[in-house]
Amino acid sequence: MNAARRRFLLGSLKLFNLGLLVLSFVLATVLLFPEFSKSATLPAFLSMRVKLSNFAIFVVMLCVWHAILSICGLYQSKRLEMQISLIIDSVKATTLTTIFLVIVVKLFGVSIVTSSFILLFCVCAKARL
Repeated sequence: MNAARRRFLLGSLKLFNLGLLVLSFVLATVLLFPEFSKSATLPAFLSMRVKLSNFAIFVVMLCVWHAILSICGLYQSKRLEMQISLIIDSVKATTLTTIFLVIVVKLFGVSIVTSSFILLFCVCAKARL
């Protein structure tokens, strides 16, 4: 029972952290491009066409972000460590996820992502993680 509960909580934490990164991406988009939020209705969102390549890039980016968060130790128990250790791990993880986002942008030429977008994403991600 205890092991199943721990696995459930750990899985929830992983999904929550990835969700926060996606939310940071969406928040940076909405803040920098307010015209998206004005025309963003549910029917308009559902009628959007998404290329398979864009979806694949998004899935790979989420997988790499998950790996970065794991490598930085965000899913290990920190009960006995100082609070500064958790802060350092979170800053390291968000910095690495931002660097990976820059690499993806350079490789695939994502036009929506600018230097101000990267900065805003990094600030939002650091505030959330």
